[in-house]
Amino acid sequence: MKVLALSIFLAALTVWPSVLVADAPRTIQQVPSYPGSRADATLLERERRIFEEGLTGNEGLRSKAIQVMTVAAEPSAVIRWYADRLKAREEDGAGFNPAILLKGGTSPVQYSLGYYEKDDLENQYERDLLIRDGAWVTSSLKGRQRTADGRILRYGRFIWEFMNQAGGRSELTLTVDDASFDLEKKTYALKTSITVLFQEFDAE
Repeated sequence: MKVLALSIFLAALTVWPSVLVADAPRTIQQVPSYPGSRADATLLERERRIFEEGLTGNEGLRSKAIQVMTVAAEPSAVIRWYADRLKAREEDGAGFNPAILLKGGTSPVQYSLGYYEKDDLENQYERDLLIRDGAWVTSSLKGRQRTADGRILRYGRFIWEFMNQAGGRSELTLTVDDASFDLEKKTYALKTSITVLFQEFDAE
């Protein structure tokens, strides 16, 4: 079993002095691509549908865009790479100084992490039909990198914003998620999805 002190690495990324925080990307095209990642049309269609459904009744939205890439790498490696490239710091609820936006800058990139929980590793049934084999999921994750306390990263979410030319708010969200499991076919192949969402809003 490989053991990686991800918590130590990620904790170190939260101590960025303000002078080192540069402007974050302002378009999907400016968001760096993880080495070896490729566009995934199948996942794009699914994520686009979910994205569109979530926008129902969302007034003031000027424009939107979505990009979905996949890569044969563990989520932990992809998350560490983006945390480094985007100079991200862990979300702590403290927020940021809005004067940064008023002066034309971007907010600091913040991230939150999600780990495999006990429920994710247990059997799941639907009308007595086994739709998730907990033992198989556990076995498939056996070689994954772990934090110092034994947890396995499942996803990470990065978010930042800035003022657009119309005086409204623009937001970029980058989600790194484990896409290795096909529960319906009961197949496993190491794959991580990288979904970038862009939303631009009118001034309030």
